[in-house]
Amino acid sequence: MDGKPLKFHLESAGGFKLYSVGEDGNDDGGDVSRDPDSTRYGLWYRKDVVWPAPATAEVEAWRSNSVEE
Repeated sequence: MDGKPLKFHLESAGGFKLYSVGEDGNDDGGDVSRDPDSTRYGLWYRKDVVWPAPATAEVEAWRSNSVEE
């Protein structure tokens, strides 16, 4: 949203965070909470726009078990 490259940060658990600053142009470190000054909703109206990470094996196992029940 600011015309600069996407931001990439490695997480301590081995994952990553890939994001762009939000509509306000501020780098909030990949914060996906809604901008309190915005009256709009959706992916693009968060403090930052974060690329979704793949689900962990633990989450996928939980999803599989939930569907079977």
